[in-house]
Amino acid sequence: MSNLRCMKPPGEGLYRFVWRVLRGLARVLWGLEVCGEENVPLKGGVILASNHLSLADPPIVGAAAPRTLYYMAKRELFDIPLLRSLIEALNAFPVRRGYGREALKRALEVLRGGGAVLLFPEGTRSRDGRLGPPKPGVGMLAVKGRVPVVPVALSGTKHTGRCLLRRDRIRVTFISPLLPREWEGLPEKEACRRVGELVMERIADVLGHWPLRSIGI
Repeated sequence: MSNLRCMKPPGEGLYRFVWRVLRGLARVLWGLEVCGEENVPLKGGVILASNHLSLADPPIVGAAAPRTLYYMAKRELFDIPLLRSLIEALNAFPVRRGYGREALKRALEVLRGGGAVLLFPEGTRSRDGRLGPPKPGVGMLAVKGRVPVVPVALSGTKHTGRCLLRRDRIRVTFISPLLPREWEGLPEKEACRRVGELVMERIADVLGHWPLRSIGI
């Protein structure tokens, strides 16, 4: 568990202070609305799985969540000294291109240590705002970690940061968690697929984005 120990932030107080500031700014600039905070377990390993619209999504979800989150960030960001200090303090850990399994292993360590991990199951930002099919990662972590998954429906962040004058209202909805019993007993590959499907279905129910777009479209 040494890797997990290295990922701990300099202080919980700093983490929550930064997120409180971000949450306040988001409320002022974009009218941030947070729903369903009670659906996020405050203790124990859990995955928060959100749709992905922009680079602002990790800090927005982190600011909205009622507990400390860990999340993945591109390895290149850690080469910028000041930025590295900030994102490490906010519990980011690096993902190297082509080394996805390494990142998933670290995420699994966090989950088994009782932490909360933020993931974006689609694996990339949506260009048109519609939902995409899930990648295997969220299912693999949920099945191997035997942890609940809280789907997160995110809207209004697509243009965040591009134009401060554009006031798209941001809404973060934490949906009732999916529990391991919903896929236990299934073959591992099928269970992983089922987790991803359930997550995107729950998000789609909230956002009303049906059908999921197909790969390649």
